Amino acid sequence: MKCPKCGLVSPDDAERCDCGYDFVAKAMRPSYLAQEEANRKEQALDQVTESNSAPATIQARIRAFVIPGAIVVFARALLDNRGDLRERLLTAAAVVAVIWIAMEIVAWIVRKRA
Repeated sequence: MKCPKCGLVSPDDAERCDCGYDFVAKAMRPSYLAQEEANRKEQALDQVTESNSAPATIQARIRAFVIPGAIVVFARALLDNRGDLRERLLTAAAVVAVIWIAMEIVAWIVRKRA
């Protein structure tokens, strides 16, 4: 059967053309293909969003761990009475920097795998 709107030849038992023309009602309806295409685009967008959100979540977890951890390390350095204050603060800064770098490397690896 040939569609009067677009000229596409469809099987005789088809109820609707790809363009949306309804052979039974003899009227235009929304195309099934347009809806399928919209669904495919939405699914693709969902997949991209999911893959992008995993590294962002990991990044947020890193910051949620490192910032309070840094506060604890610096507070301990300030309250500790052994040695020079400057030395204790530099040691605390070095510890925080090493932890931060290690966790950023883990986040980078996770982003590469995602």
